[in-house]
Amino acid sequence: MKILFYRYGSICEPDLMDEFAKLGLDVDTIDVETEKKCITDSERIDLVNAKASTGEYLFLFTINFYPVLSNFCNIINLPYVCWVVDAPVPELFDPAIKNPCNKVFCFDRKEAEEASLASSGNVCHLPLGTNAARWDKTLERITAEDITKYSSDISFVGSLYTEKDPLSGTAPSDYFKGFSDALYSCQKDLQGLNLIHGAINPAILSEIKRLAPDHFRAGKYLIDMDEYIATRRILDFHFASLDRLNILGELSDHFPVDVYTRSDSLDLLNKHPDLKLHDGVTTHVEMPRIFRLSKINLNITIRAIETGASLRVWDILGCGGFLISNYQEELCELLVPGEDFDYYSDLGDLKEKCAFYLAHEDIRQAIALSGYEKVRKYHTYTNRMPEIFKKILG
Repeated sequence: MKILFYRYGSICEPDLMDEFAKLGLDVDTIDVETEKKCITDSERIDLVNAKASTGEYLFLFTINFYPVLSNFCNIINLPYVCWVVDAPVPELFDPAIKNPCNKVFCFDRKEAEEASLASSGNVCHLPLGTNAARWDKTLERITAEDITKYSSDISFVGSLYTEKDPLSGTAPSDYFKGFSDALYSCQKDLQGLNLIHGAINPAILSEIKRLAPDHFRAGKYLIDMDEYIATRRILDFHFASLDRLNILGELSDHFPVDVYTRSDSLDLLNKHPDLKLHDGVTTHVEMPRIFRLSKINLNITIRAIETGASLRVWDILGCGGFLISNYQEELCELLVPGEDFDYYSDLGDLKEKCAFYLAHEDIRQAIALSGYEKVRKYHTYTNRMPEIFKKILG
């Protein structure tokens, strides 16, 4: 049996291709978009049509949801399966989500519930996982040079969202600035509850549209897309930048902190000169070494991910790294805080826990080992794949 895998370059894709192959499926890929990023919907349809016309496929698979591919699969009667691994994903609220050909999986339970409600039940929840076996193989080759280069007390790998903040460089009104500052002041130390979604009024929405007009979408959606974009794409991303800059800066004033990022970080360095800034790293070679060799790996989830555990969480644990994360509801359901990882409730709590774990290596290492063993046993892509096929075949 064959499946057709439409790729755009997600880091999840090679792992899932391997998992499909392990199940005895012949994986045929369309790779054009991994190199050519400015591709049109018409080109996507042509690429899938050219493959679909040459043979029978069990289904078309993508990472994240493509309305145009769903619509095309619906026309040619080809099942369409996708796993949404990002947030926010406005495409989940396109009318194409209702197509009967769809089997849509979403890693964030809250967004899955909202999309399922809008689409009359066409979306289900599936947490992310990791490929622990690949990390094991990669980390067998750690050298003395790696230990010198990548060892850290506290490390963070990822975007600072400075380049993704739609409000960066804009000139907001005093009214909007007061609203935004007050909302962030209330939200910043509140974990597990998002005050941003539903907080805006028509005047604030109008101001956001004035400040970031290019982010809004035309077309028909199953929900109020203006409010969705204003809160989950613009305010959430703006607050994500503030969160990461504030937390990493404050921590670096008290502990050695290494940050690996491709984001603009000059302003952060100027304010916190003790912070150790590094360029971004390769996902499959350098990143796992950092995760394994850091005493504490920090996860700061963007607010748009309301309940789910991001890919960074699973990869840190799958590499045998010790994890401190902000509180996420699903993470605390799937793993045991204080046994497999730990979470912080606010910045003060984070500082206290960093000090504790840096001073208690035996406890830290025991938790890292427990988290690694738990993830390797229960939370790999191999564990997740049966859930996908149960839905497909059910």
